[in-house]
Amino acid sequence: MIQKMTDPDGPSPLAEWLCNKIFIQINEIVERMREVPDDLQAFHLSLRQTYFANFSLFQSVPDSWAIDQLFPIMPLQRLSQKPDVMATIADITCDSGGEVSSFVGEHGRTKYLPPHKVSAEEDYYIGFFMIGAYQEILGDMHNLFGDTNAVHITFNKKTKYKIDSIIKVDATWESLKYVQYKGPEILKQVQETLEKKVATRKVSFEETSHFIELLDKMLVSYTYLGE
Repeated sequence: MIQKMTDPDGPSPLAEWLCNKIFIQINEIVERMREVPDDLQAFHLSLRQTYFANFSLFQSVPDSWAIDQLFPIMPLQRLSQKPDVMATIADITCDSGGEVSSFVGEHGRTKYLPPHKVSAEEDYYIGFFMIGAYQEILGDMHNLFGDTNAVHITFNKKTKYKIDSIIKVDATWESLKYVQYKGPEILKQVQETLEKKVATRKVSFEETSHFIELLDKMLVSYTYLGE
């Protein structure tokens, strides 16, 4: 899933739209120039936006960051519509370096991906290709993000394809085991602490029950945003 970064204190939509249109026109002129001045060599990069994706770059595609490996990346939907955005892809980890800014372009390596403009209510998906199990092994639970869903598929001439098995994602409590934390013990310790707070009337019984329910649900849920 892709989510565009927004700034609530940024410029007005009209001013942003006008500025973007001017940049696009300048870039179109630059692309037609035979000799581009030094100051305009990287002008197209000023048009880039940052799209945040629900994944961990260091866990799923660490070679993109470590050795500048180039992986094919493209949108998986709205393929009949021409993309109208230039963007880099950032992940949801705490590391500021979790960003893909090098892509396979029409004429070779490029510094941006052309996705579509995404509305606030839309789930937008992109695919990372030619990754394989090797990247997952290298990732090694970075930031305690577990494995994502995996599907094993076989192909033949008669049925075209067949889904052999679906491997479910790692739950949060499974990821915590790698750093010596146990889900049931966490739940028990929090519950005992809250019960003491209830006895001293610092929190209510309803608040305690609600918090324990949320914690229990979180421990068995996906380590990424949603499922």
